[in-house]
Amino acid sequence: MGKTDYAKGDDSCCPSFMSCNEVGDGEFQCETITTSCGTYDNSDDCVEEGGCTWLDLLESGNCVGDLTGQDCGYYNTETSCNIDEYNFGQIGIGTELSGGYIECADEVYSIPVENYMCKWYGGSPEGKRCRIDYSAVQAGYSNPDDQNIFSCSASIISLRRTYHATGWNQ
Repeated sequence: MGKTDYAKGDDSCCPSFMSCNEVGDGEFQCETITTSCGTYDNSDDCVEEGGCTWLDLLESGNCVGDLTGQDCGYYNTETSCNIDEYNFGQIGIGTELSGGYIECADEVYSIPVENYMCKWYGGSPEGKRCRIDYSAVQAGYSNPDDQNIFSCSASIISLRRTYHATGWNQ
C-alpha cells in the first residue's frame, strides 16, 4: 500500500529534487524545491523556511534538499550506520538496482528491496566503513535452498563506486 505517514519536507514520496508538502488535512503534494538548501546553516531555517532536510550527525550539520543524493558513507559510527535514520540504505546513492534484476554468469538474479541496507565494516578506512550492502538472489527457484545468493557492498567515492564482493552462498 505504501507509506502513509508523510511529513512536510519529506522527499521519500516525491521524485528527486521535489518536496512533499501538506496541502490539506492528510493530503500531500509534490512541489519543486526552489530554494538552495545548502545555504541554510541551522536546523530551524533549513526545515521551516527551506522545506529541506537537516542532517545532524556531523558536527556542523548539513542542509539538503534531496536525500537520494546521499549515501551510507555519511554515517561515521557503527550505531548510526545500523540504525540508518535517514534511510540511505533504501533510497540513497547505490540503491539504483533495488527491486531490479541483473545477469551474472548466464544466470538471472533479483535484488529484493528488503535486501538493501547500510552495513558497518569496521576494518575499512574512515569514510568507507558504512557501506550500502545488498544480496542478489538467483531467480526462478521455488526452494530457497537451491538458490545461489551473493552479497555485495559498495562505498561511494566522489560518485565512483568501489564494490566489495563478500562471497557466494549455495
